[in-house]
Amino acid sequence: MRNLSGLMDRRGRIEAKPEGQQNNGQPAKGWEPIWSGAAGKQDEEQASETQSGKQMVATGRTIWTIRYQPGITPMMRFVDESASPEVIYDIVGITEVGRREALTLQTKRTNV
Repeated sequence: MRNLSGLMDRRGRIEAKPEGQQNNGQPAKGWEPIWSGAAGKQDEEQASETQSGKQMVATGRTIWTIRYQPGITPMMRFVDESASPEVIYDIVGITEVGRREALTLQTKRTNV
């Protein structure tokens, strides 16, 4: 078993879009926290700029390491609670480390 505690020097939160409907029949809005805890951060590359329509968009990629949590999917997002203000990352890929020891979350941040 790996000792991951030294690598996890930040706080993070994973959020999911709620399922179901509001009282008025509209789809549920917002994001619900489903996990919060220690996380390790590794910036994969420098931010890059691309043009989307008439607007420039900056994108940065970051890998987050968290202790193993079942049920995490790319439909969720990762929030860096250590940053002020908090920074939101879209989860684009998930890799299991060891045998249920940890997860690495490949994420991207738009408009960095």
